[in-house]
Amino acid sequence: MLLALLGLIVATVVWFTVGREAWASFMDGRSEAAQEQPVTDDGTGGREDEAGDTGDGDTGGADDESDDTEAGSGPDPAGSGTEEPDEDALANPVQCRSDAIRVELDLGGSRHPAGEALPISVSVANTGPVPCLVDLGHQAMQVDVTSGEDEIWTTAQCPRGEGTRDLLLDIDARVGHTVTWNGQRCGSDGTAQAGTYRINVSVAGSDGPVRAGAVLELT
Repeated sequence: MLLALLGLIVATVVWFTVGREAWASFMDGRSEAAQEQPVTDDGTGGREDEAGDTGDGDTGGADDESDDTEAGSGPDPAGSGTEEPDEDALANPVQCRSDAIRVELDLGGSRHPAGEALPISVSVANTGPVPCLVDLGHQAMQVDVTSGEDEIWTTAQCPRGEGTRDLLLDIDARVGHTVTWNGQRCGSDGTAQAGTYRINVSVAGSDGPVRAGAVLELT
């Protein structure tokens, strides 16, 4: 009994001196191993970060592409087909181009009594981007009266009014001029007979004439 009690005392002393140190060393080793072990990704945080990075990149790219497309699809003033006139063109008008003027003819009706004078009204409009000059004198504007192949009357042979009559046409402006046919043949006192006639007018542009015409019935 005494020996058993003595052995228990010895075991207790050994535990407090050696066993506790061994246990503490074992627990410290486990703690260090736990700290050195890499953290295993559970798949959630990594995917969120990756998705977030990818989302930001895609969004930025889409916005940039959208901005480029909108900028490229906007109207190009230089490529619109109509150039803005410069100050010199506005301040120093020249003769109207053919594609910048519109010529119209008015006979007051499609029928007219034979032998009576006929007022032939000509109007010219500026459809171009700058003011320009148009000459409505008989040297630049010609009026012809024909019947089939027969030339009855023309301002080239029987001129009327001024030889030169330069008029300044503003943008979208219109000017009128009237030439009167006396109802006779050029150089003759003979009166044009009843029948169908064609009235043609041509107005000179800087690169060619602009024409208009109408059919007239003399009764």
